[in-house]
Amino acid sequence: MSFVRKKSVCYFVVLILLFSLMSGSEFINNSKLNSVKAATGVSGSTVAAHFKSKAGSSYSDGACLGFINYTLRSELGVDTSGLSYSCAYEAGCATIASTSSSGIPLGALVYFSGGTYSCGNHMAGHVGVYVGDGYIIDSWGGVVHYETLSSVMNWTGYSYMGWGYHPGVVYDQPISLPNVDLGNSFTALIMHGSGYAIRRKEGFDVGLEKYDESKLDVFYWEFHANGDGTYRISCENNTCSLDCLGGASNGTNIGYMGNNDSNNQKWYIHRVDGENYVLEPASARGSAADIGGKDWSIHLWEYTENNNNQAFHIVPIVSQLPGNTLIWNGHKYVRIDI
Repeated sequence: MSFVRKKSVCYFVVLILLFSLMSGSEFINNSKLNSVKAATGVSGSTVAAHFKSKAGSSYSDGACLGFINYTLRSELGVDTSGLSYSCAYEAGCATIASTSSSGIPLGALVYFSGGTYSCGNHMAGHVGVYVGDGYIIDSWGGVVHYETLSSVMNWTGYSYMGWGYHPGVVYDQPISLPNVDLGNSFTALIMHGSGYAIRRKEGFDVGLEKYDESKLDVFYWEFHANGDGTYRISCENNTCSLDCLGGASNGTNIGYMGNNDSNNQKWYIHRVDGENYVLEPASARGSAADIGGKDWSIHLWEYTENNNNQAFHIVPIVSQLPGNTLIWNGHKYVRIDI
């Protein structure tokens, strides 16, 4: 790509950013969103986990983009030739997929314009790696930092540009089913098949068992809307929550842990049809809670259409007389006296 071409692309992105800021809208570059499917390399979640582990280490070169490409190439074997730019600002102009500061995929690159160093006829800008829960990993001052995206957005002399994909990394794609709004707070069973429900077990584990009303306290879950399209699915008295237990790959165990407000405990709920729902963790977009193996434990697995192992009924519990069938969010349920 020639220098003239780089300038025209950057000017185009800057104009879009200015329009987005003035109108309050968010720019989404669909060509960049779609191009990620052609990438080959490690996953975005793997990139996020690796970079997060480097927090506090030193990087003497000082260049933020250089740190990212060096780490990807030398430690993860990623082809970084597709992001060979002189500075973060130019890389951002070429790869930004969205100007939004929410819904950023794990391992995506977040870009800023401005700065104190020149790069051609503009400032060099800054770039970091998004690692989840509002945090990025970036390099400056010879140290690798773990800091909130919002704090960097408030740096003097810098402006947030948006996020983009690294051409050598494969990113998780969200499940293409509609999210559902089930209300702000309610208590429910998570059922599968005829009379079976997800229950909490010893050792922070969960599993599918025949529902037993005499053991209701280990079967029911409290659903709390987070305000970002996700739900926290909590234990009795809101002391713990359904958790992806730190993983994002097929077979990762789903259990429960003390509340920590991480993406491992944030769940998108998608409606498959009037009766069935899919549970997708914010920490592993494109994957879903899945009934795994003969022990009927619950694991994370890549979402596939018409997969009965990933379809659950959400059956609300109401403190009323039992036996009355009502309609709730389009499907029938039976009140259970608790």
